[in-house]
Amino acid sequence: MPGVTVFVKTSENDDFKPVSTKEDQQPKVFESAEGGLINAVMPSKLMATAVKIVPVITEEGAQTISVEDISLFACFTEEFTSVTTTTTGATTTEKTTTKVTSAGTTVTTVIATTTPTVTTAATTAAEATEGG
Repeated sequence: MPGVTVFVKTSENDDFKPVSTKEDQQPKVFESAEGGLINAVMPSKLMATAVKIVPVITEEGAQTISVEDISLFACFTEEFTSVTTTTTGATTTEKTTTKVTSAGTTVTTVIATTTPTVTTAATTAAEATEGG
């Protein structure tokens, strides 16, 4: 059966390294069933600046591999934490997590909200009288 191996660079100055699911770092051969679509699923959290796809032809396999379409799907997460303080002293800390996929998703989470204790003149006068 025809297949492909995938090699990646993690920076422009690096050499291509094979995508492997084995501890010996031998290239994983992604094969198709019945000579059709090859679905090469990469390991989680794989960062790459370049991808090289190499056809693998065995003696009993096809003599020619035709590539009609290549689709790459990327997913990455970006986090931004903001702290907002109002003029009354209330503080809100929010974390916005943007998970970029083919659909694009944004999730905003309020981590903490702090509201200052309101002190009135009457309360302050009563406290001063008690203490004095």
